[in-house]
Amino acid sequence: MQSDIMIMDGSWSGFLRERGMPMGVCPEHWIWQRPALAAEVARRYLAAGTQYLRTPTFGASPLRLKHWGLDELYLSINRDLAARLRGSLPEDALLGGNIGPSGLALGPSSTMTFEDAVRNFAQQAQALLEGGVDSFYVQSMTDLNEARAALIGIRQVSDLPVLVTLAFTGGQTPGGDLPACCSIVLEALGASAW
Repeated sequence: MQSDIMIMDGSWSGFLRERGMPMGVCPEHWIWQRPALAAEVARRYLAAGTQYLRTPTFGASPLRLKHWGLDELYLSINRDLAARLRGSLPEDALLGGNIGPSGLALGPSSTMTFEDAVRNFAQQAQALLEGGVDSFYVQSMTDLNEARAALIGIRQVSDLPVLVTLAFTGGQTPGGDLPACCSIVLEALGASAW
């Protein structure tokens, strides 16, 4: 009998710290510089029963990497990490391109426009696509507008499934969005799961 349950991986940061990643570095750049490490973490998750592995690219969008002065490396970091994992996975395992918040707020007082956010996520999604992901995993968004920008950006470059998670505190996102509203908007934009 086939199960409808899929086992996903967990946080990569604990594994990376266990393997010597110091505090105060860009995790995505740190693991990118250690090609064998991504495959090792993937093997450990697979041995534990993982069927859906996410790339360690949560903070690897151009805008997020700019904080570290690494924005020009976004293509290499995303593409290479996805390709390394794709090469180490069995045929039946799925690889999700992990995309996190930009680290910048959207809104009237922000220097980032909605169009900037869409372009940022489209660039990251394209790089992950070139690395061989099967889907996209938009993770821990704190604002519905940024989740919208991520979905629109991804849809500009791919029609692969997109899973979206938002962070809620006290019944709403930190940006003030209610779960029902988020659900309606994400479904309308074509998210596969949220």
